[in-house]
Amino acid sequence: MSEVASIDNISLNSAKSSKSNRSKDFGNEVIEEVKRRFLDEYEANKDLYDEEDIERIITNDFFVRRFVNFNGQGPEKGFEQMKKAYRWRKSFGVNHYDQLLIPKQ
Repeated sequence: MSEVASIDNISLNSAKSSKSNRSKDFGNEVIEEVKRRFLDEYEANKDLYDEEDIERIITNDFFVRRFVNFNGQGPEKGFEQMKKAYRWRKSFGVNHYDQLLIPKQ
């Protein structure tokens, strides 16, 4: 029984540690800086990004904050993840899918 209890304690401690990493919240200055960098990236490479996504980024900081704060990764990794994700969205035409064409399963 003590072996099970120690495994549960390890899992609980791991979950607490993981949660504290995820809950790091970077301030508005950091978010604005990442947004500015991303918009500069967009201006230099407009063909790689969908304008609808860019409009969302401009009007709502959530679309920047989610990358910067995810797992406490910070501004540098968040910026790189934004580039990768929004390029992927453009390449797959995520904003332009017709829901009627997606097969029901």
